[in-house]
Amino acid sequence: MPPASQRKMVRTYLDEIPHGNEEFHEQEIKKTRAERKVLTDGATDRILYKDIIRIAWPSLLELMLTSLVSMVDMMMVGSMADGTAAISSVSLATQPRFIFMTMIMSLNTGATAVVARARGRNEHDRANDILKQALAFSFFLSILSSIIGFTFAEPLIRLMAGSGMAESTVADGVSYLRIQMCGFFTLSLTLCITASLRGTGNSRVPMVYNMTSNLVNVFFNYLLINGNFGFPALGVAGASIATVIGQVVAMFMAFYSITCGKYYFKIKIIEKFRLDFKIIGAIAKVGIPALLEQCIMRVGMIIFSRQVSSLGEVDFATHNVCTTI
Repeated sequence: MPPASQRKMVRTYLDEIPHGNEEFHEQEIKKTRAERKVLTDGATDRILYKDIIRIAWPSLLELMLTSLVSMVDMMMVGSMADGTAAISSVSLATQPRFIFMTMIMSLNTGATAVVARARGRNEHDRANDILKQALAFSFFLSILSSIIGFTFAEPLIRLMAGSGMAESTVADGVSYLRIQMCGFFTLSLTLCITASLRGTGNSRVPMVYNMTSNLVNVFFNYLLINGNFGFPALGVAGASIATVIGQVVAMFMAFYSITCGKYYFKIKIIEKFRLDFKIIGAIAKVGIPALLEQCIMRVGMIIFSRQVSSLGEVDFATHNVCTTI
């Protein structure tokens, strides 16, 4: 493992003050709101805002470009002969997919917080252990989600479609969702690594591999949706395969970032491993409230999307185009 001096750690002003510990954390919790507003000696609003912006701008750029790629993705799907039906098919799978992502996103919220605490205490080995436990738990949840999602893809899509969609649109939606579920573990593991890297203050590496994933997705969309350069025209299924290929690329790049030892983490893929329920409990303690929040939001979105889909394919496609914009 490279020494601390060779790791590409994101340094902030807070790294210049003594690292915290459990006792210090408990003292902070007991402080009043007014006492918490008092800045650490030597810190100023200007210094802290500069650190925040330096950490946040890669995530901002990444999200903006991801949104732009989502628009391009929908445009390419819409370029098919029956673009309205194709957009509706992809959109039918969106909310069921997000249902399964809810557990992963909640886990990642906990992972970010717990990794950040370890980073703040200068507990590098513990941060590595947290990442390994989070990856194992994420892999288990993603495989379970994949099995459920693949098995019940048709009932889920029919639930979203109601009576407003043609059978061919429903069939394409089922195909799209099943392909997504086959590659769901790649997305889950990448999101887990992304959340952990951001917990250390590193948002640039996730920006690089997520942007690369998006570009790969667009490239294979071009090849597989309408069939170019001799590739088969797979339509909606091709769009789903292109998305999974992009996710696979991102996963390999993400794993490289945590195994090379340059970006704070250094884990070995093949090593003796056992679950640490104390660490998983710490992650869950933060993640469960986020899970409940996401579940409430998803239920609302499912009800809303189903009402829109009952209006018919044209209205549903229009709604999803505008939502993407």
